[in-house]
Amino acid sequence: MSDGEVLDHPRELEAIEHRLAQAQRGHHKVLAARLQERRANRVKDRNHKLSLRLVRRIALSPLVATTTRALPTSLGSPFPVLLTISFDK
Repeated sequence: MSDGEVLDHPRELEAIEHRLAQAQRGHHKVLAARLQERRANRVKDRNHKLSLRLVRRIALSPLVATTTRALPTSLGSPFPVLLTISFDK
């Protein structure tokens, strides 16, 4: 991260990856497919939690602010659109 924070390796995925490798070597297609889906869901959940934490910490990304301010003028609207975001706890 730009502020010096170091993100840990997702250790919770190691056990499922080990089991997935076993299922793939043993030619258990149904089990392997189920484990791949479970791993994908865990990765998505971890990424979602991380991005939500980042958004809550910085409240509004400068990139988003720049993009949303440029959007109305690029679409031909002469008036800027105000963007309001509220974060519920």
